[in-house]
Amino acid sequence: MKTLPYQRILIIGNNGSGKSFLGKKLAETSDLPLIHLDAEYWQAETFAKVCHVSAVRRNSTTESADISSKIGKLSRSAFQRNAPQDGILQRSQADGTHPAKDAWQTRVQELITEERWIIEGHYASTLAQRYARADLVIFLDISRLVCLAGIMRRFSKNRPDMPYRGADQINAAFFRFLYAAWRFDRERKPQVMQLHRQYPEITLWILKNRRKIKQLIEHYKAA
Repeated sequence: MKTLPYQRILIIGNNGSGKSFLGKKLAETSDLPLIHLDAEYWQAETFAKVCHVSAVRRNSTTESADISSKIGKLSRSAFQRNAPQDGILQRSQADGTHPAKDAWQTRVQELITEERWIIEGHYASTLAQRYARADLVIFLDISRLVCLAGIMRRFSKNRPDMPYRGADQINAAFFRFLYAAWRFDRERKPQVMQLHRQYPEITLWILKNRRKIKQLIEHYKAA
């Protein structure tokens, strides 16, 4: 097995670029713990409790069995209403589904204080924090058309690294997510290149297509 000569690996890129996939594969061929920022940011257990309370209040005259049957639907629709644009803090944190900005920065600082990790997720609001702490940054600079195709392939799939996903609705939040992917090169890529100029001592690998991602995985996977 070829081992990665790095202890803190940051994987960043557009929505649907393959960050989670690459993170999982690299974690399988190393003993580095993998952290999915989506799972950290979207607090599924807290969210489920909020949805339950909301359901009870809105259906106070309904039989408890009916309430239970609607909780799942409420959860899915609410996650869609609050779906992030992968790195843009938006909407109020009053519902408790994700931390306030200061709390989120504190949580990220706790994560990166560890000596060894793979962290996947873009999240522009804390990117500088994580970039400065990494010793390798892997930037998936994939075509936005390919990224949009990736988003559509994972639509409606339940994934443990993305607890707010799994909804089967196409609504405004979903189209905002697509729009953010379309404008990634203009709105979020410049920050990555600025950080590269600011921290030239930190290794940056830029992968431009799926083939390069597969080659990297093959290079480091177990024989």
